[in-house]
Amino acid sequence: MEYISYITVLNFYNFFLEMMIINLILTKGCIRKKHYWVKLIGFFAFSFLLYFCDFNYYYGFNPSFLIVYILIAFYDYLLYEISFVSLISFASASFALQHISWNITAIIIESLDSYTQLGCIAIYIICFTCVYLLIYLIIKKSQIENMGEQFNNLSSCVAAFFIIAITYVLSSLVAYDPGWNVYFRIYAIICCAIALGFLFDTVQIGFLNNTNKELVKDKAILEQLMNQQKHYQKLSEETIDIINLKCHDMKNQISALRTMDLRERADNISKIEKAINVYGEIAKTGNSTFDVVLTEKGLLCESNKIHFTYLVDPDAISFLGKVEIATLFGNALDNAIESERKIEIGKRYIHLDAKRKNNIVAIHMENYYEGDLILSSSLPETNKSNKIYHGYGLKSIQYIVDKYEGNMQLKVENHMFNLNIVITVKI
Repeated sequence: MEYISYITVLNFYNFFLEMMIINLILTKGCIRKKHYWVKLIGFFAFSFLLYFCDFNYYYGFNPSFLIVYILIAFYDYLLYEISFVSLISFASASFALQHISWNITAIIIESLDSYTQLGCIAIYIICFTCVYLLIYLIIKKSQIENMGEQFNNLSSCVAAFFIIAITYVLSSLVAYDPGWNVYFRIYAIICCAIALGFLFDTVQIGFLNNTNKELVKDKAILEQLMNQQKHYQKLSEETIDIINLKCHDMKNQISALRTMDLRERADNISKIEKAINVYGEIAKTGNSTFDVVLTEKGLLCESNKIHFTYLVDPDAISFLGKVEIATLFGNALDNAIESERKIEIGKRYIHLDAKRKNNIVAIHMENYYEGDLILSSSLPETNKSNKIYHGYGLKSIQYIVDKYEGNMQLKVENHMFNLNIVITVKI
């Protein structure tokens, strides 16, 4: 098997690099420990000692495989916040994928009548690249951010470990025979594939669980959107009914003024002025849905002694649907009002503005804020008792922003909580 010396130009460091590369792909999303890059570079430098090692066979076994396996597990322990089960799973998966790639390479080269060192290296690079790239794409498509959380099933880990151990023992004991060696390599590939099946079956289950969680989130958001639409439709009808009732009352009061004395007339005129002031609280931006939202929140601010101002270009939000307007601005103002209720009277303040320049829409809302901003997954943690439900307020806003491929930023500056949204409207 002269081709082996052609390929393994770095001695046993070749095997280590093959294991390390696929291990880095598998652990890409794992939580890293402090000084990650320093440890990684140091580990690569230390492991280069394998280049100078020449392992002897002991009772038919070559210890290099076991040593590199342990090194990979130790590497994961040093660099990532993962469990012992995950350490073994990652090392087993790395060994299985390396072994599959190597045996595919060997089958192709051994089937050739003749080969050169350059040709062997080319086949070697192509086979390993194809297998490793395939695994990378599978992991990326699964949308699992942290494989360490998925490679954490004890029974799958044990099953994969024993299959890998059996494959290792057989590869050490079986002598090379050109007549049937290809069948043994196929057998080794199948064994490694079964081991990977145990490990990645756990990943698939984890992916399905994650997908199910996302579906539950989407369902909750959609339910909230529908409830909000019903709420604002009902509120709009009630507002119109109130205005009609007030107009009817004022008509009767004006008729009654003609028969009243001066004192009674003055009292009734005062009542009519209050009714007219209530009508003045009704927003008139030109967007009916937005008017309902602003009217409701404006009256809430008035009753809670919150100074509320707004400056909105109706064209800026014309691309949004009615439900989206109600959800985005309704949730944003609800959060701000809830925050202001905790602030002493006199400091309570909310300002909202939305403007558009060409196809760029900028929405800004600020309210007075005291305390520290604690973020969880880039969104503030809710202080409400029902965190699972109420946490969807800002998530609903983020959902709409993401739909239009926009950006949302939250920050606290000079005792002001700022919500900034920028969306590029597609023309």
